[in-house]
Amino acid sequence: MLAPREIDEYLLPTERRVIRVRQHWAVMMNHVSSTALFLLALVIGERLLPDSVLIDNLAWYLALVAVLRFTILTILWWIERIVITDKRVMLAQGIITHNVGMMPLGKVTDLTFQRTLGGRMFGYGTIVVESAGQIQALNRIDYLPRPEEIYERCPSSCSARRARRAPPGCSPGRAGAADEHPGLASSVPHPRIDLHTHSTASDGTDRPAELVAVAAEAGVDVLAITDHDTTAGWAEAAAALPAGMRLLRGAEFSCVSPTGRGDRDVAVHLLGYQFDPEHPAIVAEQARLRAERVERLRRMTEKMAADGYPVDPDAVFSLLPEGASAGRPHLARALVAAGVVGSVSEAFATLLYNGSPYFVPKTDTPVRTAIDMVRSAGGFAVFAHPLARRRGRVVEPSMIAELAEAGLAGVEVDHPDHAPEDRALLRKLVAGTTLVATGSSDYHGTNKTTPIAAETTHPEALEELLDVTTGVEVLTG
Repeated sequence: MLAPREIDEYLLPTERRVIRVRQHWAVMMNHVSSTALFLLALVIGERLLPDSVLIDNLAWYLALVAVLRFTILTILWWIERIVITDKRVMLAQGIITHNVGMMPLGKVTDLTFQRTLGGRMFGYGTIVVESAGQIQALNRIDYLPRPEEIYERCPSSCSARRARRAPPGCSPGRAGAADEHPGLASSVPHPRIDLHTHSTASDGTDRPAELVAVAAEAGVDVLAITDHDTTAGWAEAAAALPAGMRLLRGAEFSCVSPTGRGDRDVAVHLLGYQFDPEHPAIVAEQARLRAERVERLRRMTEKMAADGYPVDPDAVFSLLPEGASAGRPHLARALVAAGVVGSVSEAFATLLYNGSPYFVPKTDTPVRTAIDMVRSAGGFAVFAHPLARRRGRVVEPSMIAELAEAGLAGVEVDHPDHAPEDRALLRKLVAGTTLVATGSSDYHGTNKTTPIAAETTHPEALEELLDVTTGVEVLTG
């Protein structure tokens, strides 16, 4: 079956085509000249060689092959389309099937316009697209007609895309909020940026002030505090900021998502950053989730106590700092203190894992609802450790791509629980969408062996994510 003639069939529902052209006819001149020279060589060879039916037939078949090749190349040129939308640049090729190469405009860091003498005479040129060192499926377009027009319109499409990614209720003038923080993530030559850490406000072992001190000692320049379902640690972390360090304020939301395989939903985590903590939806949902966590922890502790384990619900809850978000690590520490296991990791591996006899599920937030909630509160959302397979079932990459269309801003690519092949898979996914790749340690203090800033985020990625925030400001010590 022939490939569809309309490349618009490949556009996303939210995508708007800006330019659609085919390569300049000059691209065919090489094929015309090579075919003509080959046919001329056949004619001359046939004249010089002795008369022979075999030679005549061979020459005829070779000429037919040359003409068929030229015909196919002409059809390919006619079908091929270069499309620039408000989100990406695409080059579609093929007769039987389409091969669509693309470059998301959000990844474009530079455009180089080149024009030869022939290009100036006949009206074509070359555009080279650069993407901050990242490998993209499409980075060069040759024989581009009207290159000046396309060169001028492509950057404006990038700006339009950024404006459309602004959260609901954000005015166009506010969409470029990063202008209010020039050089935010790059005020030092090689900043260390860790966007996923926990304190005693949830299941970390360092108080928020201690978390900031640990980060400073490790040379972290930009830190995010992202406790589970709470903002209780924000104020203490802000008060402890040393001179020069910057603080992003966020939370890790407990969510549930379709897997993309048609089976039952799976528990996932969503990192929300820079949102207004007083937004009604945020306040209500975090309160509900914290109550779910308390009930879940109490029931798990009671089940273990009923089986003879030396744990008591009241004793476990006494380990929680006031206002902290309860979690399984608090029960794990009680098991360590009682001598049942030797470490928090052992407790999770043997007794507290998902599906264990003592595991109790909780009712988490639908991930699309959480994304909308964070964006409505002026923040941006990042999918936390989406392919951490050692934790259990994970979503399909196609589901992450769908969430990008629903407003997801980024995906945590570099995470201690991600295997190298899954990191590569996520980078490929990011390259074909508007998503931004981040890297984080998921630091929990002594609850985990991973040190702070074991994984970090590129400063340009952080700058792009901050472009659309309107909730709270990034704090500077």
